[in-house]
Amino acid sequence: MEELKRQVAKENEQLEKRKKAIDVELSEIEPLVQVKRGVFDIYNQLLTKIVTLFFGDMSLLLLRPLRALSSM
Repeated sequence: MEELKRQVAKENEQLEKRKKAIDVELSEIEPLVQVKRGVFDIYNQLLTKIVTLFFGDMSLLLLRPLRALSSM
């Protein structure tokens, strides 16, 4: 029984170390993901304006798929 407790404690320690490593990695990646989303939002807004300028009322039909992508 004591051996089992030690084994579980060791596994918990390893899991905690792995969790900390993942948290560090996530903290490095998360800002990049936010920047990428921001760039996509700017691109989406510019594309919407361009399509509206060229196609007028028809732009609503053309922009539906783009809006669906941006909500992902």
